[in-house]
Amino acid sequence: MVFAEIAETRKPDKDMCAPGGALPAESPSSIKRIGPTPNRVCVLILGMHRSGTSALARVISLFGAELPAHVLGPGLGNETGHWEPERLVALHDEMLAYLGSSWDDWRALDLADTAFMPGGRYWSEVSSIIKDEYGDAPLIVVKEPRICRFTPFYANLMRANGYEVKFVHTFRNPLAVAASLQQRNGFPPWFSHLIWLRHALDAEAATRGACRIFSSYEELIEEPRLTAERIAASLAIDAGNNASVEADIDCFVDEAHRHHQSDLDALLTDPGVSSWLKGAYRSLVALQRNPNDPSALTKLDGIREAFNTAAIHVGAPLLAEKERRVGELAAALADRDERMAGLEPALADRDERVAGLEDALTDRDRGLAASKKAIARRDALIARLEKALAERNKFASGLAQQLAAVRANPIRAQYDLFVYRIFMVLLRFRFWMTPRFAEKCTNSANKRNPLRSIGG
Repeated sequence: MVFAEIAETRKPDKDMCAPGGALPAESPSSIKRIGPTPNRVCVLILGMHRSGTSALARVISLFGAELPAHVLGPGLGNETGHWEPERLVALHDEMLAYLGSSWDDWRALDLADTAFMPGGRYWSEVSSIIKDEYGDAPLIVVKEPRICRFTPFYANLMRANGYEVKFVHTFRNPLAVAASLQQRNGFPPWFSHLIWLRHALDAEAATRGACRIFSSYEELIEEPRLTAERIAASLAIDAGNNASVEADIDCFVDEAHRHHQSDLDALLTDPGVSSWLKGAYRSLVALQRNPNDPSALTKLDGIREAFNTAAIHVGAPLLAEKERRVGELAAALADRDERMAGLEPALADRDERVAGLEDALTDRDRGLAASKKAIARRDALIARLEKALAERNKFASGLAQQLAAVRANPIRAQYDLFVYRIFMVLLRFRFWMTPRFAEKCTNSANKRNPLRSIGG
């Protein structure tokens, strides 16, 4: 199917996504028009944790949408970066805590507090962060999974700050999300399923009647170009140089970044998955084709009503049990820290004794090294003495043989002695008759007889 056909079958109402598109008078999202007619566009990405919100934010930025000036960098399980304002993460946790909740709480929030109204504390803080991070950019992209819990608040705030808000919902198979959270946070699958439901149901209900589009993480990974073009066309975003953008998308989106994977059949046939989760996921798939599918919206309304009722009756006891266990763990950690503090003096004494032993070992090693050198010198001396002794023994053996020969034949020995003496006489005579000695003799004779030298 070509891109034009997909865009035609999967795009929201043109009037809703056109600049200045109107919201219905009574929207279940509680989104109201606040402030002047917008002249800037905010693409607000909504999606559960571990559902591809970071990848989608980066892809939309490649179409020209401004990213925040200070983004949260890469982390475990998100090597390509989070692409969200770092300051908003901490502020959202503070906002949830203010409401007695947390990011992994699956109970509904009540945003009627004045802190979330125009001029309220969090209204002012979020407005300031948006201004600092995005400046006057005409097209921005904002994502942070916790925004799913504050969607009406954000929609009203961005409108009041001069933005037309266009929503992009991204969702992922709950089994894959649960596997990812189990690896990262140690959550059991059933707990992650409840968090998935809360994020998906709240974000969907809050954007009805607004300019919105639904996209799955699986679709983005498997067809990145087609998905990006469909989103851009549906939200009336100018894609600019398509060839350049497509090349950038191909470089960024990588199948290798998907560490957990599951399909629809596995979800629907898993006996451990609730009918709420299966129905909600199938409804989101239907909204991917038509963001205002009546049967899907009706199904989601029923699931949300039942889920909210269950959260009231079951959520509080579960949260109390969770807090009790957290308290027990905190007490156990405090006890451990106290015992560790008591062990610190003993550890310090042990370290001191170990240091003393290390010094003693060092001295011993030095002594051993000196002993080895002395032993080497002694071995060399012994080798020299043994060699000298061998030579002496050999010489003594020769003398003994000569002595034995003399004793056996004394006449022969006397004869050899006589010959030796004659040899020594001749040797001396030869020394005397050297040329130099002969010259001396000649000079002496000439002195005694001068005529002899004249006669030649």
